Amino acid sequence: MVTRKSLYISIFAITVALLSAWPLKASAQPSRNIETAKAWLTAYYTSRPAFMAVVEENLASDGVIVNNRFVGFGMMWSGTEEGRMVLTAVRPDGPASGTVKAGDEFISVRGIPVTKESMQGDKLRLRGKAGEAVAAVIKRDGQEMPIEMTRGKVPEALTTKNQLLENLSRGKADQWYWRNSTIQIKEVIGDANVLYTRYQVIHTDSVSKLPFEVERVFRLTFNNEGKITSTWGLSEERFQLEQTGYTISR
Repeated sequence: MVTRKSLYISIFAITVALLSAWPLKASAQPSRNIETAKAWLTAYYTSRPAFMAVVEENLASDGVIVNNRFVGFGMMWSGTEEGRMVLTAVRPDGPASGTVKAGDEFISVRGIPVTKESMQGDKLRLRGKAGEAVAAVIKRDGQEMPIEMTRGKVPEALTTKNQLLENLSRGKADQWYWRNSTIQIKEVIGDANVLYTRYQVIHTDSVSKLPFEVERVFRLTFNNEGKITSTWGLSEERFQLEQTGYTISR
């Protein structure tokens, strides 16, 4: 026979047991997310294949990469290693939309022919202050034609998981700017679903061959399954400089 007193004692014991176990279960999620954040950044500064593997495993199917704003035209291209500049995508809301489209190939910019050498170190002077017009010659459907684009603010864009993996698959395994970098993760703070990571990168620039170090902050959000739902590098130094007409040089 169960008395009221024994029932209360049983309920109390069960409650205590549940409350005792809850913090252990709750702490597992942040710990796992911290390790995922570290793995993501470490892979990014290791190699293209390493980063692709981490993206495949840890980015949610509906996860996105939040890209920083910048001053420019809002277009992407391929063919750099071959000395070509073939547009693969043009932002619909970007400054270049309506002037160029995917598939266009740049033949010259500001009278400078597009070559492997001229594409290094921004010798084509594609970067610069907002509001400045840039003349170029493109090839479309086999025909060359002159164009003029005006730099402007390119707003934040979201890159989906499929888009990111597609972009990564275009390059060769050994073509990765950060492959010779050393990363040191200094701090990871946040809660179960939002983490901020402060880290330092030591790298030698592939063009100038000069070493440099930089500290950065990286924000990640997670769903309840521990998958990354968004990433965002907190940096607008380039955006600040470009709005006032400065370019980065040594």
